[in-house]
Amino acid sequence: MEPSWWLQSSDELLGKLVTSPQGLTDSEARRRQQEYGPNEVRDTTTAPLLYQFVRRFSNPLVLILLAASLISAVIGDVVSFAIIALMVLISVTLDFVQEYRAGRAAEKLRQMVQVRSSVLRDGGTREVPMREVVPGDVVLLSAGTLVPADGVLLEARDLFLNQAMLTGEPYAV
Repeated sequence: MEPSWWLQSSDELLGKLVTSPQGLTDSEARRRQQEYGPNEVRDTTTAPLLYQFVRRFSNPLVLILLAASLISAVIGDVVSFAIIALMVLISVTLDFVQEYRAGRAAEKLRQMVQVRSSVLRDGGTREVPMREVVPGDVVLLSAGTLVPADGVLLEARDLFLNQAMLTGEPYAV
């Protein structure tokens, strides 16, 4: 039975990834990019706009207001029914429009910002867009660098990790 990856030596892992401590060649990186695709989280399909709008009516406060407007209609207070229903419709519409615009703006910003990673390719250091990091790349990290993908730490000097988002720890470990 094959041991788990975290129990294997660096040499065994490099062998499985068919790479070396000097990194990949450009041609091999391009081939792996075609084989594995870009190093990015796939966007989930978004629901149709009409569904997103209607889903806003499932908010508990909106449901309470709609129930109040329905009660007003049943007892014959048409003016209260109309006012409450109109206010709910305006509120839900504004919420939907603002979130839709914010989502589009965030997507445009995400497309504009291209984070780069330092990798070893053809025996030298090269800056590549994070989406072009492939399995087998040797990534060079330094203080403040974002880790571009899942990986195995081959060598470290004065390593400190801020894992507060994962564990809630307030200090670097």
